[in-house]
Amino acid sequence: MTRNSAKFYFTATLAVVASAGIGYSAEKQSDITFESSNPEDEPTAFASSYFGFILNQNQPWSYGTSTWSKGGPSWGVEYRFFYKDTWTLAISGEFKQLKNLEHNDENLFALSQETMRLVRLYHPWYLAAGGKLSNYTPVRQISIPYERDETRALDTGAAISVATIWIVGPRVITMLSANRWRSLSTTKRQGVELTATALITFR
Repeated sequence: MTRNSAKFYFTATLAVVASAGIGYSAEKQSDITFESSNPEDEPTAFASSYFGFILNQNQPWSYGTSTWSKGGPSWGVEYRFFYKDTWTLAISGEFKQLKNLEHNDENLFALSQETMRLVRLYHPWYLAAGGKLSNYTPVRQISIPYERDETRALDTGAAISVATIWIVGPRVITMLSANRWRSLSTTKRQGVELTATALITFR
């Protein structure tokens, strides 16, 4: 091998090693950038989803007293989803016990979707506020399966809700809620509701 060819071989070898080193450094830098932009998720207080049982107390309010004389206790079930301790969404089915001006039953079954924003006071106590949209089905009595009251029309409604949430343990939470609900078709069907809900996670 001549001196010139040896010099060429040495120079080419250095160039290959340098380019490999630059490529490796760029790859490591890319990995570092990717990892720094994707930190591990912070631990959350709530599980992703819960299923629970509702106990409620309804009372006619404002113009609702021109339709119902009083309300009473009832029950329902709920599926609730939590997103990063920031939002909670729920689908529920519950009865509303109500009596007309002649003190006869005029109960409703409400199928509802609720969205609430969470605010942490201090762990494990949280507050929530939001709204609810519902479909109201008139029923003859509070029972499963229910019997629809054909003499009264189906209705839709909305509510403003506030709640306090207490994390009892890793799998159980409780909620105390209050909502001001009303029909979207008439001011003569409206009321207030207090609920207590016990929820357990199954995932």
